[in-house]
Amino acid sequence: MSLVEEIKNNILEHKFTGVLFFDFADTFGSVNRRKLLYKLRKDFGIQGRLFLYLVSFLSGHQARITLNQLIGEWIQSEYGTSAGTVIGAVLFISYVHDAPSCIFPKFADDLAGLVSAADIVTVEESLQSILSQLNCWAEEWELQLNTSKTKVMLFGSQQGKLNLALQGVKIEQVESMKYLGVWLDTHLIFHQQAEYAASKASKAYWKVNRLIDGRRGLTPKTGIKLYKSLIRPCWEFSIAAWATTSEKGIKLLEQVQARCLRAILDMKSHTSAEALDVVANVTLVRLRIQYLCILEFTRISCKPVTSKIHSLLLQAQACQSGITPMRHLVIQSKSTRNTMENMSVELEYTLQSSDILDGTIDFIDTVAPGDSASSFSSKVESFVNNHLNQSVTAFTDGAVAESGRGSCAVILIPLEPEKSVDHASKVHSMLTCSLEAEIAAIALAMEHAAHYYSFTTMKKEHEKLFNTI
Repeated sequence: MSLVEEIKNNILEHKFTGVLFFDFADTFGSVNRRKLLYKLRKDFGIQGRLFLYLVSFLSGHQARITLNQLIGEWIQSEYGTSAGTVIGAVLFISYVHDAPSCIFPKFADDLAGLVSAADIVTVEESLQSILSQLNCWAEEWELQLNTSKTKVMLFGSQQGKLNLALQGVKIEQVESMKYLGVWLDTHLIFHQQAEYAASKASKAYWKVNRLIDGRRGLTPKTGIKLYKSLIRPCWEFSIAAWATTSEKGIKLLEQVQARCLRAILDMKSHTSAEALDVVANVTLVRLRIQYLCILEFTRISCKPVTSKIHSLLLQAQACQSGITPMRHLVIQSKSTRNTMENMSVELEYTLQSSDILDGTIDFIDTVAPGDSASSFSSKVESFVNNHLNQSVTAFTDGAVAESGRGSCAVILIPLEPEKSVDHASKVHSMLTCSLEAEIAAIALAMEHAAHYYSFTTMKKEHEKLFNTI
């Protein structure tokens, strides 16, 4: 959304906009794991058990090559972030987080660089500089740009040519480009994207159509549910970014919806699209697009005011001329904004530690330097007696060996006098220090306390948590 908004604003201001779409060779498989761990420790401050877990996840990988009937020997693999896993994508994002600041937007391995200017020469020089900066960064971190798949587009002009090269290889200039699932054209008309979305929806429809088979297959009710869950999302994808497509593109989507509903309801070919929508209780395409635009407007409004996409929305609200994707959201959501005029929008909430622990943990020193064993014993006994049958009391202990193996134990005294003392222990294979073992013991105590409170009838509305040191 932010990319197409900036490009459209530049087109309305009669500026040329050049965008480089980068592609890396073997994106996830070429990440140097040692350098990745270095960044995780240095740039993100990851340490302790999480760091050890990531080391374990990235270690001990082997690979071999299979060609026809030939199978190679297993060899140690020192590169890659395990493509296909969720954590693999997160690790790659962490690896490229320090790419040159001129690279924006960044979404996983889909990197782009945008430049706008009043003349094509300035755009070409700036894009060449961006290309060189990213190539230098990639060489430093052992990534390789795929020049054959790296493309450049010039928005706002169909005749202008950009001559860019990387290591003697010319970068291809294209008239359209698929970026994050949306086809972009040089003037952001999005007719090609509408055709692509209609084609995807039609392919999904033909799969469902095999199950319909007139009145002998799926019931209309089931068919409509399949349309809403499998077919319609094909053309709804990111539609807020390309809702400014031409009337021809909107009619194409309406034709797809009518064809699908006509087959699901087994209606005649001359039945109007409006009648089909009413009978099937399916929202009209234009109203559905308006609804999705309102949702996107609300979502962006809840973003932090410091975010770029929120600032673009504010600019669109202030602008009264020209239609951009963001300005289209503002227009479509006019009635919603009138309703919300006297209401405050709650921004996206960031999870805080207080959401997990309601209140603070009180730390009570039970042993002072120079205290004797008898003094320590009397203080503990006094503490237990003061809270006995009033609060759940847990004693924890944790220890770790030099090898990293450790354990923790918990003794929990319940509220009910007739109940016996509960105890639990846990062995850990990776602990970095005794402090971490103690924290693991406290976590174990909290788990058992939460389990206890889930079935006891003596719990209070608020409980206070103490930690004895």
